[in-house]
Amino acid sequence: MGVSIMEGFTKSLAMSILSEIGDHTFLVAAIMAMRHPRRIVLAGSLGSAFIMTAISVFFGWAAPNLVFSLTFFGEWGDKSQIATIGLAADENPVGVVLGAFLGQTLCTIAAVLGGKSLASRISERMVTLCGGILFVVFGIQSLLTKVENA
Repeated sequence: MGVSIMEGFTKSLAMSILSEIGDHTFLVAAIMAMRHPRRIVLAGSLGSAFIMTAISVFFGWAAPNLVFSLTFFGEWGDKSQIATIGLAADENPVGVVLGAFLGQTLCTIAAVLGGKSLASRISERMVTLCGGILFVVFGIQSLLTKVENA
């Protein structure tokens, strides 16, 4: 497991931003902000994102002992949740949670403030491609990193 909070933070931040832009939670926040007060939409969206991120990090941290958790969340979660679980299994959980929280926050703010115009300018295919490439790069990096027994 990586012990650097900063390494977990930067990887999680990049992964969260690339996988959340154009995701269903991003689109829901953008649509809700068109009809409801932005502060309420932002608070509700961030509250739910923070809770799901914390749960994902917990299961990623526990994954070496609870392998079934990855299969369970693979069916339940979205790509950012699965990526967060993977990062937390290999990186410092504090850095992962902080990076994922910031990434979720930045994406949710972008969705709430300008989701409609942003969605019309960014290709969903490009976002999916970048998110997928980043996911594979982190997976390969994790495979190549020496595992140390704690």
